[in-house]
Amino acid sequence: MGLADYTARHGGLIIGAVIEDLVAGIEGSGFAELPVSARHAVRVATLPQHHRDPFDRILVAQAIHEPLHLLTVDAALKRYSELVIAL
Repeated sequence: MGLADYTARHGGLIIGAVIEDLVAGIEGSGFAELPVSARHAVRVATLPQHHRDPFDRILVAQAIHEPLHLLTVDAALKRYSELVIAL
């Protein structure tokens, strides 16, 4: 079972390509990976509880720590920082 199959069966986002194609596309677009660091994890612990999703919270922590803009469709994340841009 591939990632897309697993994700679709568990109610998540359906990825229309195999994961290798997705990674190749990201790398080819000029984007860089941003691994989760210990400093990002520490920053998560300092965030107020505006949002309960741990994945979203680590993205916010990374955006604040680096600093980088975080583009999201989840308007609730805007409460964390001016670096969060709701689309």
